[in-house]
Amino acid sequence: MRITQIEAIPVDVPRTPRVRIASAYGEIPSARFVLVVVRTDDGMTGLGEASPELDWTGEDIHSCWNCIRYYLAPPLI
Repeated sequence: MRITQIEAIPVDVPRTPRVRIASAYGEIPSARFVLVVVRTDDGMTGLGEASPELDWTGEDIHSCWNCIRYYLAPPLI
């Protein structure tokens, strides 16, 4: 079994006012994720995700996407 493809998909899911997160940094109106799909040559598919929040982690969906796409995926494939 070999990894043949790794796909990173940025997702931004709006939160309703009832479930928005508010902190000293401000209100966070949406949940941001990067979904990761890993496919193998024998037809298996694996799913994962990164949950970046810029104010807490220093990462956003763009930096996570870039890291997965250009630094993590190539050596694994």
